[in-house]
Amino acid sequence: MELAQIFGGPPPAISDMYNVMLDHVYEHARRAMRLEMWEAQLPQFADDLARCGCLEAHCVGFIDGTMFTICRPVVGQESMYNGWKRSHKVKYQCVVLPNFMIGDWFGPCGGRTNDPQMLHDSELVPRLRAICERLGHQMCLYGDAAYPSSKVLLRAPKRSNRTPAMAEYATAMS
Repeated sequence: MELAQIFGGPPPAISDMYNVMLDHVYEHARRAMRLEMWEAQLPQFADDLARCGCLEAHCVGFIDGTMFTICRPVVGQESMYNGWKRSHKVKYQCVVLPNFMIGDWFGPCGGRTNDPQMLHDSELVPRLRAICERLGHQMCLYGDAAYPSSKVLLRAPKRSNRTPAMAEYATAMS
């Protein structure tokens, strides 16, 4: 059943209402899905992961980029096209916490945006460093090999130069 039939309005009016609500949800969710919201629970998350066998004692969550296929846009096709997947995509960066909640969400970004660029644009590393400073605890996130390694962001070893021990580590952490 069409929304115009359900709500009894013309399609352009339904579209306008939908877009206003989508903007409203996006504005509020964008502020709500920040790692800072979970600041007090992060040390407990590290303890929980360590108890479950996580190899990194201070790991509080896992980061990765994800993408969704979209219709070919009329405007900005080039920025949305992902050559690797050979289709138009919208990309997001997500931090998942041990309680299965999304701890941080960044996006949408164009289909050409890579994980390190989304990480930079999200300012997640400086924000996590600031949280560590405020709490006086060393904490880190774990991501795949595409991410740059730092004190607060550990990554899987790159496949090209993995030893068997490194492969075992990457498997255990994923």
